[in-house]
Amino acid sequence: MSFALAWAVAFATGFVSLSCEVLWYRAYMLGSEGSPLAFGLMLGSYLLGIAVGAEVARRMCRAESGPGDARFLAPLGAFVLAANALSYLVVPVLARVVGRVDWEASLPLVMMAAGSLGAILPLSAHFGVRPDDSAGARVSWLFAGNIAGSTIGTLLTGYVLLEFWTLSAVAAFLAVVGCATAAVVFSRSSLRRRERFLSFGACALAGLLAVAARGASFDLVWERLLYRRAFTPDRRFALVKENRNDVICVTADRLIYGGGAYDGAISTSLHGDQNHVWRAYAMAAWHPAPREALVIGLSGGAWSEVLAHLPGLERLTIVEINPGYLDVIAQYPEVAGLLRNPRVSIVIDDGRRWLRRHPDRTFDLVVQNTSQHWRAHMTHLLSREHLELVKSRMRPGALFFYNTTDSPEAQASALAVFPHAGMLRNFILVSDRPLVADEARYRRVLREFRLDGFPVWNFSREGEELLFEEVVTKSLRLVPRTEI
Repeated sequence: MSFALAWAVAFATGFVSLSCEVLWYRAYMLGSEGSPLAFGLMLGSYLLGIAVGAEVARRMCRAESGPGDARFLAPLGAFVLAANALSYLVVPVLARVVGRVDWEASLPLVMMAAGSLGAILPLSAHFGVRPDDSAGARVSWLFAGNIAGSTIGTLLTGYVLLEFWTLSAVAAFLAVVGCATAAVVFSRSSLRRRERFLSFGACALAGLLAVAARGASFDLVWERLLYRRAFTPDRRFALVKENRNDVICVTADRLIYGGGAYDGAISTSLHGDQNHVWRAYAMAAWHPAPREALVIGLSGGAWSEVLAHLPGLERLTIVEINPGYLDVIAQYPEVAGLLRNPRVSIVIDDGRRWLRRHPDRTFDLVVQNTSQHWRAHMTHLLSREHLELVKSRMRPGALFFYNTTDSPEAQASALAVFPHAGMLRNFILVSDRPLVADEARYRRVLREFRLDGFPVWNFSREGEELLFEEVVTKSLRLVPRTEI
């Protein structure tokens, strides 16, 4: 095995290995609902697999074999082919395993796949580096090639390929790269012409199968990962939006899941109110007329659609980190008007970073429908530091209304920063001034509320007045600070 071939194999293996890790991490984050443990446990399994793979490679390196010995390139090519096939199957197998066991129990899948890929580098070094005075330098160059492939794989897959391709398409592409690498190794082996032709055929067939079978292999993969034990074949998502930020899934009844966790519903209706959007309407009771408002987190746009029609509102700024939600919103007429509303400005950015970059912007109302408090990175939006940052952008008497998802710690942070607070269900409402609702005004505003010119209420319908009174009662039922 020439040194040039060894370097090419090391580069390709690094590219595929780290690219696969990006795909596996996405699948594990969705399958764990964004658990903070997912990355650490998956990375630990990945590194343990590499260590085991290195030990396997040591045992495979026999004393009688060495650089330039073409007899051992055929087994190496077969090993490369098998390692890439195993890596391709991790996500489809994981999606089926989590329907029976907890996601943590599936981590040996990662360890085996990473170990198989991890063994290729030391094997390439063994067969491609001669034991002479330049051995150390050549091994260094092999490691450099592997690191270069790993870096390019991470950046290209994570920032480019996943922006334009689905996860299944990227997995098929990586399998083809792996099969091509195995074919190159076979081409330099001592196999006879017929055996070499069969080896090339096996590589080509494996690559074609990876492409052709990805539809069946990855069919319902997001549904399986999200529903887990509750999965049934009929629970197919109505819409799936994949990009480099995350995976957005929308059910037939318009429930949204972002990164595997519930992220609201595409509904502005108070009838049924599956996403408790009455809390957005309630802002008309607690602030007489906010002129400028900020929403951190767009999701399906239902809450923003309601807030954009608050009486007296002149400007609504929405900061959303995932542009994929804009494509989702455009598919649903109930909220699509948000994209055309001249009073609405949507910015694609991290909410905390945007606030730091715009110290001149202040608001009368800030709304943040935060995801579950236990998910990874939620402290960015629930920490005392973030609350202090939001407070510095609030005008006198402004309101900050955000979801604590029933976390006592999140509520305690709010009480430590703001002198006045109250709870509306699992949302906390905070301000620098006492919280006072104008019931008479709220009744008038709510009764006349319109979205894109259409009235929210139809009082000729039976039970409408009863529902109206129920919404008013809930909107004014603020749990005081002393009881939080």
